[in-house]
Amino acid sequence: AAGGQVGSQHPSWGGRWAWRSAQGQLPRHPALRERPEWPRAAGPPMAYWSLFVQYPNREPVLRELLAPQSLSELRDALEVFDDQHLLVGDPHLGQFTPVERVSQLYDGVSLRVAVPRRRIFVCRQDGLVRGRPVVWYPGAGAEQIEAAIVKACGFPVGTAIELLDQDVAVVISATIPNDSALTAVP
Repeated sequence: AAGGQVGSQHPSWGGRWAWRSAQGQLPRHPALRERPEWPRAAGPPMAYWSLFVQYPNREPVLRELLAPQSLSELRDALEVFDDQHLLVGDPHLGQFTPVERVSQLYDGVSLRVAVPRRRIFVCRQDGLVRGRPVVWYPGAGAEQIEAAIVKACGFPVGTAIELLDQDVAVVISATIPNDSALTAVP
């Protein structure tokens, strides 16, 4: 073969030809190869990273950017909103953990953007419904949350309700503490 390379089929690549060097090494993933010179200010060379980012309800995408110097710089570059969580894949644990510092990141890391949700458990005062979960996401208003509670409790649409935490009235808002158990009274 020309240039000291031999062709071989790699089964995990669906039968595509993979070229190995004479030493038997496969080339790096195309996204991790050397990048062309990008315009930049004069000075020392800058490190570009390839990050695999999974946004909510989307497939992972490759994002190439300068190695971030701070979390706020990273969040801005990835367009992660303040009410979203940025998680980093831990290859040893096989799960995602919150990004707390830039030192957790590296070229080729997998990241996930998660939208936090709020959840409460509601029951009817008459006992017909017990522990029914009601979930909402940032941006939901008190009226939307109340409508979801009414529906979860099986009350007719438009029924005005009061929420109780034992014998104390609770104002319906998006900031009700997570996993609260409340009683709905029409």
